[in-house]
Amino acid sequence: MRNLQRLLAFAALVATTGCYFEPVEPAALSCFNTQYTEYASGETIYFENCSRYAESFLWEFGDGTRSTSFNPMHSYSEPGTYTVILTAYSINGSDVSQMRLTVAQTTSLRVRALLDGTGTALHNCQVAIYANQADWESQTNPVASGTTNDSGEALFDRLLPQSYYVRARKDEEFGDGFHSNQFQQTQTQVLEVGTVNLFVCDMELLYD
Repeated sequence: MRNLQRLLAFAALVATTGCYFEPVEPAALSCFNTQYTEYASGETIYFENCSRYAESFLWEFGDGTRSTSFNPMHSYSEPGTYTVILTAYSINGSDVSQMRLTVAQTTSLRVRALLDGTGTALHNCQVAIYANQADWESQTNPVASGTTNDSGEALFDRLLPQSYYVRARKDEEFGDGFHSNQFQQTQTQVLEVGTVNLFVCDMELLYD
């Protein structure tokens, strides 16, 4: 009862004096994410803006370029480490967040599928490359995929200079057999920069 009386008295005071309390807008909070912190040179990076209470934004990508977009995209032509800074602005101030991204020089891998024991090129093989053995075993998260040409080759560009796991398969046109390298060599050497690396898949005939 006493609280109600106080509330009524306050309401009467506001009504007679015209006083009111203007709500205060919260200050901006800067926040952003990327899917990874390591990228290949030339690869498109998507920035996800998770800022709050902000009205405008300034992105500085660390290579001399800027953006005022909400969710910008960017790529780096040169390898290195870049600090990305996002400044979020509101009427009551600004806030800054930042992230360091590593950009590596890229290379290429040519996968050649040959019939085991004969050296005959196999065209129309489905080829996928993986960054680690776990993804290779589960056949998830391929780095890249493609199909061999008439020479039995598939070329993959813009790869990081690391080792990869390769899975190649070609189903028989007749019957339930298929050619695969799954029981042969599957892991490449660490790829060298400045050259087209070659990996040969020895394809043996298997059955499901």
